[in-house]
Amino acid sequence: MKRILFAILSFFIIPIVAYADTPINNVNFKIKQDYIEARILPDGDVEVKQLLVYDGSFNGILVGIGFANPNLVESSTNYENNAIYNFDGIKDFKVSAKNAKKISFDDFDSFGFKEFAEVEYAFKGDKYRYTVDYTDESNEYTIYHVTRADSVAFLLEYKLDNIVVMHDDVAELYWQILDLDPDRVEEKDVRVRVYLPYADTKDTFRIWTHDILSSNINYIEKNGELIGFEVKADEITTEDQLDVRATFNKNLIPFDYDLDHFEGDGLENILEVEQKRADLANEERAHLKRVYDFYDKASKVLIILMPILFIIIYFVYARKPKTGFYAKYYREFIEDYNVEVIDFLYRKSLTPNALSAAIMNLVYLKKIDVEETLDSKEKNKVYKFKLLSREDLDENNLNLVEFLFNKIGMVKKLLLKILKSMHLVYQQVQSLMLLILSGVIKLKV
Repeated sequence: MKRILFAILSFFIIPIVAYADTPINNVNFKIKQDYIEARILPDGDVEVKQLLVYDGSFNGILVGIGFANPNLVESSTNYENNAIYNFDGIKDFKVSAKNAKKISFDDFDSFGFKEFAEVEYAFKGDKYRYTVDYTDESNEYTIYHVTRADSVAFLLEYKLDNIVVMHDDVAELYWQILDLDPDRVEEKDVRVRVYLPYADTKDTFRIWTHDILSSNINYIEKNGELIGFEVKADEITTEDQLDVRATFNKNLIPFDYDLDHFEGDGLENILEVEQKRADLANEERAHLKRVYDFYDKASKVLIILMPILFIIIYFVYARKPKTGFYAKYYREFIEDYNVEVIDFLYRKSLTPNALSAAIMNLVYLKKIDVEETLDSKEKNKVYKFKLLSREDLDENNLNLVEFLFNKIGMVKKLLLKILKSMHLVYQQVQSLMLLILSGVIKLKV
């Protein structure tokens, strides 16, 4: 029975374990939080704990910690880009992790983190392993921890070896936390807390941060004493750098034997450098504010003008154009036109039917009489039209009568047979009739 139960459990568990060891091909993640807690030790080292929350699907993370910037220069008077601010390296590194959706500074000392093992090599799909690539400028840590659609909090712990610089009047910490790196992933909710070995006063304890204009820096107080400072940045992009700088009482570093010493007093020179940098930062902030105010006002004006612009565009481009006819529209002819005229307006030609209708209209008006006789030769009915009167006829009918009885028929009489024979030359007569009826050609009676 136990063997059967073990076989059933293995059937389900083994595929899950195998799947967990399969590397992620479609890597997709974001860094939700980056919290750093640093403590300056009496010997000039800085003990760092860093919590990074990664959310998504990934095979692990890459962490580069620099300690030597080759672009810095050796100088006894440079308080900004001096190689003296390089330190000796990274030591006592370790990493652990646990699943977590969100973290706070209280999680630095919480339980549940599982530590990783340093190995010579590892593969994608591994968990709880990391490798180190040592260079003259930084340590590069490849941390293997395959994760599928989950949030993991990585806890990094290490020391910055001999990073504090001593002056004749003060001690100084100048720490470049993030360098300009186009391959770095954007981060949200970045917090950095730095604690002094002991409390200090503002006479010597001064703090600065650079490069991220939207960040802010404040002192950390406890029981009315200044014990450290905090830097906050809601977002850091790949184009941002982040550093912190602080001066404090040199007596807080009693074990300064291995530290670099800057000749002469440092605070006054550092204040001069930082004032210039603050002025430049303020000018850039003012410029950004002007740009923001311009676009803010422009957007408000655009919102106001949008309806007006829409109406203008509608009337210019979208609205159906009006025709050039502005008179009253009639569904019927507004003049007393004859049938042949109306027929021409509709058909664009003069038809025999229209001519017949015009003749019948003259019969109806009793201006023409119709006489039916029998043709003795052809034994067919013959219709003779006789002109009775021209009185009260309009111009069109007068032209028609003139054409029928004076041009193609006998005076006052018109044989229907003649009209039928005229059908052969209808096309020629049509043009002539059009000119006569339209009044272009005037006929004298």
